[in-house]
Amino acid sequence: MALNYETSFQTGELSRTFNASMSAIEITLPPSCTRITVGGITGNVLLGFGARTDGVLMSPTDAIEIAANAYFTMSLPHDVNICYVASVAGVVATTLIMEVK
Repeated sequence: MALNYETSFQTGELSRTFNASMSAIEITLPPSCTRITVGGITGNVLLGFGARTDGVLMSPTDAIEIAANAYFTMSLPHDVNICYVASVAGVVATTLIMEVK
């Protein structure tokens, strides 16, 4: 269930909310995105990069766990435009905010 947000800056949709399950969701970010903020509204979520697969159970190893009702903001390294999000348990309403710094 990959999500493609490459055109979000062009359409003005800088904040996206989606349901995350325990399976990784591959999210393609806008090429000029330099910072993201991620948080789970109804539960804990995992944020990961690198060797993960869309639709496969996401391991917490080398992932950032974000507590429910908390947000995590990070600057993205140059040329990183894909991240992975999953819930720790069940289905979690999750918000992703994309920025150009």
